[in-house]
Amino acid sequence: MMKLLFFLVICFPSTGPCQGYFSRNIDLAGYADAAWQIIDKDSSYYIVTTSYCDLSPYACVGLIKLDANLEVVWKRSYEEISLGAYTCMAAQDSSILFIGNSAPAVDTLEVTVVKTDLDGNVLAQWYYGTANQDQALGMAAASGGGFVFIAREVTGINKGKLWLYRCAADGGILWRRRYGEQYRTMGVYSITQASDGGYVLGCSGCFEPDCHWREGFVLKIDSLGNKLFKVVRDSSDGLGVNCYATHTYDGGAVMSRYTDIDDPPFYRPILYRVDSSGEELWRYETTSPEFHFMNSVKTAQNGDFIGVGFDENHPFFDTIFELSRNFGGWILRLSPDGKKKWERIIGDLRFPGDAFGEIFDVVEKEDGSLVAVGTILDTFSSGIPTTYNRDVWLLHLDSNGCVIPGCDDLFQGVVSLKELQGFSSSPVTFYVYPNPASGRVYIVPSNSEPLKDDFLVTLTNLLGEVVYRDHIPKGTLTHHVPLYSLSDGLYFLALSQPGSYRQTLCIVVHHD
Repeated sequence: MMKLLFFLVICFPSTGPCQGYFSRNIDLAGYADAAWQIIDKDSSYYIVTTSYCDLSPYACVGLIKLDANLEVVWKRSYEEISLGAYTCMAAQDSSILFIGNSAPAVDTLEVTVVKTDLDGNVLAQWYYGTANQDQALGMAAASGGGFVFIAREVTGINKGKLWLYRCAADGGILWRRRYGEQYRTMGVYSITQASDGGYVLGCSGCFEPDCHWREGFVLKIDSLGNKLFKVVRDSSDGLGVNCYATHTYDGGAVMSRYTDIDDPPFYRPILYRVDSSGEELWRYETTSPEFHFMNSVKTAQNGDFIGVGFDENHPFFDTIFELSRNFGGWILRLSPDGKKKWERIIGDLRFPGDAFGEIFDVVEKEDGSLVAVGTILDTFSSGIPTTYNRDVWLLHLDSNGCVIPGCDDLFQGVVSLKELQGFSSSPVTFYVYPNPASGRVYIVPSNSEPLKDDFLVTLTNLLGEVVYRDHIPKGTLTHHVPLYSLSDGLYFLALSQPGSYRQTLCIVVHHD
């Protein structure tokens, strides 16, 4: 795996770090590295990670500390803890907490919470559970100090009880609440402390023994664990809903779930906004033709909502491996009234065509910029994708979702400019083939229909020099760009309509 801190744009294995976009890979001690959550604490940032450690049969949980400039201060690894939670970390006074499952269990108690100081040194480790199997599902800081966490008690096949624990700063249990009998596999994908001192949970499960698919629901509770409202949105998708939720500043919530499995495109998130009584105010459904998968949704300082995940049809990649092709990090921002402000697809350009990224979490800085974390998957030299060859992915984005220094920089190919602020969306996007290419590359509308408008195509090299420019008239179905005279390397192909639309694709020229 690539070693610590690479700027990715125009950085290749044979080169050293270069100036460019703030997109970095962080290599941990093991393999299959991933970052699941990021929080800010006292002008620093803490990331919880997993990695298969060389000396452990379990996925080791780790912490990374970043300074205010997002430089790595330290990395720590904690073995024999299995991370099964999506919202798995919280800050408490001068310490960091994370939750997982102990491996093996301690006196049959399987849920464990680890407390460290701000340097990553373990201060305490507590164990919780029942006589049955228990699964750690998430945690959050509590109002007035201490923390809360969610655990599922497994009581039978596809059957369990959902518990909320409220703990003091010393780990002692103050109280716990049970929220109904759950059928089929029960999941809690997020728990967020609300501005009114309560908590918002994004969950999935069934309340009837004979239900066919899991339902997605948002559960709002007060600071004492009393249920304020529960909003259920059923789903017939095979992914089990993957329901994330966040609070709103008026006491409501926003939750996500997916469209039905037979409703093309294959999976598409829907976001619902409910008020403080659980009444639906609006819903937002993604309409782009790609497969989107949402991993987290957060509330911004101004009341906007930010969702992150991955997009299947990343425009840079065209590999022969169907199960790993065309994946890019995806980030979406909605206004408080549910209108889309922008949408971005972000990729790793170190190995064009042979890598994809996935974003798992995002946090907003005081200046309005965004820090996102996830995982980058590379390939071995043989070209065979492997989930073991992954690094932690760290991105710094401006308030418009552009990888800093911004979308208007030369290397716009790092972001698919679907909804650049001030631009309108074109009804068509493009893909190119083959990629890499030698003699020529073909540009084809994604909808496979003749163009209804004129487009300008421009090809630039890494120095920003225009090496090809042409006009594509409406009615065109396929346009080719000659590459015979170009040197091997990375190029950026831009398709635009003046003042209204721009899409930038990355292509690799390689002559046999």
